[in-house]
Amino acid sequence: MSVQIYNTAELRSAVTELPWHHSIDFGDSILSPGKITLEVLRAQAEIYFKDGLAGKSFLDIGCWDGFNSIEAKRCGASRVLATDHFAWSPDCWGNRRSFELARAHLAPDIEVMDIDLPDLSLTAVGAFDVVLFAGVFYHLRNPLLALERLAPLATETFIIETHLDAVDYEAPAMVFYPGRELNDDPTNWWGPNAGCVLAMLRDVGFADAEFTPHPPDSNRAIFHGQRTSCSKRSMSPEQIIARAQLEEKLAEPARIKAERDQFEAMLRAIYDSTSWKLTRPVRGLKKLLTGRSLGG
Repeated sequence: MSVQIYNTAELRSAVTELPWHHSIDFGDSILSPGKITLEVLRAQAEIYFKDGLAGKSFLDIGCWDGFNSIEAKRCGASRVLATDHFAWSPDCWGNRRSFELARAHLAPDIEVMDIDLPDLSLTAVGAFDVVLFAGVFYHLRNPLLALERLAPLATETFIIETHLDAVDYEAPAMVFYPGRELNDDPTNWWGPNAGCVLAMLRDVGFADAEFTPHPPDSNRAIFHGQRTSCSKRSMSPEQIIARAQLEEKLAEPARIKAERDQFEAMLRAIYDSTSWKLTRPVRGLKKLLTGRSLGG
């Protein structure tokens, strides 16, 4: 998808016509009307990138309109990959054209990939020095599982920005939202407290984890997880990549077995509920596909 605008009037018109989650400064007094103000986005970015990005590779998971990807490039990142899927899908009000317009005018060398969260892996995108995971955590049905899958993508730093809840609990805790309890949004599932996010980061291999209050919003926070030599899971970037690739290979037989077991269970249900006239074909299909007899 490419976007070409040839003059300021056309650019202003294009910005006005598109939906925006991020307020992005295009210059010439053109500012996208984002739901998140430019002041808030800049304040967040100062915290995200407080340790510097010069010469580092950067992965933006859930990039929306691309403000953080563009800012990472401005901060000197050597490579930036912006990824999203939900925000650009028919299930959301966002539009990838907003991202492409911003990228074309402000940072055309940013790479982009439309990829859903479960599909992110070393095989799909590779490893990066710094990974940003902003505004996604609380939308996950299984957040710790997601962090376990995403952790190998970050060889140095994993950054999380999220909504908080259960802040009065000293122990790590999360509040479950089975309906529309959070902002009347059914895609919001969890509200962790700071201790919970820190504990999860440490559990998936980022021993040096720290918490920074969100600039204007007391119900949100930013977390940095760093790989350090003190971590029981700490490895070099090369070791991290090699181990994650090995884990992916080892997981494949287990995935195939799980799919086979699920299929066998379905066949058994058919077998158990089918009249005697159909049991022989079902049993034959079972033996053909699994190499085993269903049994009497």
